[in-house]
Amino acid sequence: MTEATPQPVTSTEEALQTIREALGRLRYGTITLTVHDARIVQLDITEKRRFPA
Repeated sequence: MTEATPQPVTSTEEALQTIREALGRLRYGTITLTVHDARIVQLDITEKRRFPA
């Protein structure tokens, strides 16, 4: 899996769109938002992958 270079987000609507896209791609895992002064400043995505034994 290749990671895209993060692009700066300039508005709340852009941040929400980025979150929607992340939710659409994620099958299993977590999404964590970091908020400072009532603004979303960071989005962390942890994806879980399980393999048959």
